[in-house]
Amino acid sequence: MQKKLLILTTYFPPQTEIAAARLKNIIRRLLRLSWDICCVSPVDLSYDYAADEVLGKITLIAAGTTARVPGLRAAASGRRTLYGSLQDLVAGSPLGKPAKGLLHAFRTARWCRKAYALSLQAISRYLIGTVLVTVPGIEAAYVGGKLKRRVKDLRLFCEYRDLISDNRIYGEFYSRLENAVMRKMEKAAIRAVDRFIYLTPEIKHVYGQYVHYNAAIPDGIVLTNGYDRESYPDLLPGAGKEDRLVISHVGHFYGSRSATNFVSALALLEEQEPQLARSLHVRFIGKTEAAMRGEIERICVKLRLVRVSFSEPVPHRQALEIMMRTDVNLVITHRTGSEYAIPGKIFEYIGAGRPILAVTSDPLLIKLMREENLGWVCPDEPEAILRCLITVCALWLEDRLEPISGADKFELSRIVKKLDSYLLGDEIRAQALR
Repeated sequence: MQKKLLILTTYFPPQTEIAAARLKNIIRRLLRLSWDICCVSPVDLSYDYAADEVLGKITLIAAGTTARVPGLRAAASGRRTLYGSLQDLVAGSPLGKPAKGLLHAFRTARWCRKAYALSLQAISRYLIGTVLVTVPGIEAAYVGGKLKRRVKDLRLFCEYRDLISDNRIYGEFYSRLENAVMRKMEKAAIRAVDRFIYLTPEIKHVYGQYVHYNAAIPDGIVLTNGYDRESYPDLLPGAGKEDRLVISHVGHFYGSRSATNFVSALALLEEQEPQLARSLHVRFIGKTEAAMRGEIERICVKLRLVRVSFSEPVPHRQALEIMMRTDVNLVITHRTGSEYAIPGKIFEYIGAGRPILAVTSDPLLIKLMREENLGWVCPDEPEAILRCLITVCALWLEDRLEPISGADKFELSRIVKKLDSYLLGDEIRAQALR
């Protein structure tokens, strides 16, 4: 079998989302396993893909730009676009969600048409017989389904890294029209898939429960998240260490994922344990919704919390360096919770080797943190966070913060070997690999 693969995605470097970084790492490993890869994806026009050590080795076909992809977080660069401006306009109008839904539907249909046409051309030109669609966005999955129905003998693999129709976190952001359109698109996409890939056993279980129109659903494999050791910079132990306890959060805040309770806990620490508070520096690196950031900054100003800083998203390798140089890495999950997924950022934190403070009620994440002894867990409540902060500060003052051990089991190479076997049709070997 020829190892020619078309990847369809709406998350692609240099976007800072973990999905984009993970895909690049997977491509790196697939290239070493002799796959010839073509990728249809939105691109960042300011990025030099040809000079990239990994992406310069694949055939990249631009389906729009990263600033114009339909969806919840469209512009990775932060630059204002016409689409973003229209979203802001309709959000403040009396029509509200319905108008936003119509705009989203229009943008989605436009992107799907373009991606479909470009994918058809690539399949014909490069004689590609295998397509891998990676979601959580439904757009790429829908295009994959159309390709399968059009191209004879095409093998379609779909990787579900989240739930679509049954997503309790993102569903609240969409209008009734958007949710209805997404469900219809997902149903059309799933019907066409030959083989399924899931990020966790729980996602596989949920799809097995509510999808009954594709017999391949129960036979799909689970490919968890992981980290790629080669992506990390070479740093000497303790390089860049500050004279304060540094806690870093790398990632975005939006919706019910918020740092407001964490900052309130810092205020309690300042009040109850001022000596510990003075030893602490908290850094938030990434995008934060404007209203949320304003609320956090007001709390900081009111309570004179000067040891809290915000910075914009940074390139992936720089983010990894921040994770390695920090004393403790922080993750805060959605307050609405997830019973089926673990944030991909956790695995990059594991690769960085620093202990983790997880503010979460997600059962899978709590289980992983405790089983692997990764650090500390508490619910997203100021008093609970305060207790964790006191423990962490005390350990730091005593120089007893221990690095994470046993991270090798989460290295990405084993995951890609499993994917390689699955794409080649060796399902028995793929299921057996751990």
